[in-house]
Amino acid sequence: MVNLQAIGASLIFIGMLVLVLATLVKLKEMGGSEDTKFAGVIMIGPIPIAFGNSRKLLTFLLAIVIAVFVIYFIFTI
Repeated sequence: MVNLQAIGASLIFIGMLVLVLATLVKLKEMGGSEDTKFAGVIMIGPIPIAFGNSRKLLTFLLAIVIAVFVIYFIFTI
């Protein structure tokens, strides 16, 4: 029997991998300058993992994550 959950999870993972690789290839083509700033947040359950090269952007993203958590808990209570 075909395990549709495993197939679905695999397709989601492959899709995310393709998006990340396409972004990296496009950045390489553009010859990203040294002053380019980036930041991102990966959520693993309730734990945010932040990365980037700009403290200002990281602070902004973590503030957004905290706001989303607060809104989530307000609406789930």
